[in-house]
Amino acid sequence: MQTAILCSAKSSWREEGQDWKAKLESALEQQAVAVHHIGSTAISGLPSKDIIDLQVEVASLENRKNIIDALQAARFVHKPSILEDSLQEGFGLTSKNDWAKLYFREPVGQRSAHIHVRVCGAPNALLAVWFRDWLRQDKTASLRYAQMKLALATDCAENLEHYVLRKDVLMHPFLQQAIAWARAR
Repeated sequence: MQTAILCSAKSSWREEGQDWKAKLESALEQQAVAVHHIGSTAISGLPSKDIIDLQVEVASLENRKNIIDALQAARFVHKPSILEDSLQEGFGLTSKNDWAKLYFREPVGQRSAHIHVRVCGAPNALLAVWFRDWLRQDKTASLRYAQMKLALATDCAENLEHYVLRKDVLMHPFLQQAIAWARAR
């Protein structure tokens, strides 16, 4: 399976996720509480864009400058226009600050990676890990998610921006199921 946007799962993604995790831990030293390989490339057998997604959890974003400086020193590219994730239902009353993040891309010339720096325990940090873990253990949900992504990629042909915008809307029921699953554990 190959579409303009998605490719079949690659066995190398797991190892690449571990390599990126080590690079981020080294760059941030004690600032990182945890680093996770997240997103579709972290789920065995799931088609995905060939981009490794990672989440760095930090105690706080109050020291943004220190985090930005450390990652830029390791040649990661900061994207200052991305400051938060979309608020998701299912967490009760949360403030916009609960969805804050820093966002980075891979160093120039290296394989594609998206690095999301989020506060440990914040709704957006929890959701990224819950969603990954839910899809890893629920093969039926993983299959439904894969089918949605493949149909959307076919509909969007080579328009990645259109794919991303439509996927955000279609993700809602999947995210709600992941939240319910995590809360029931």
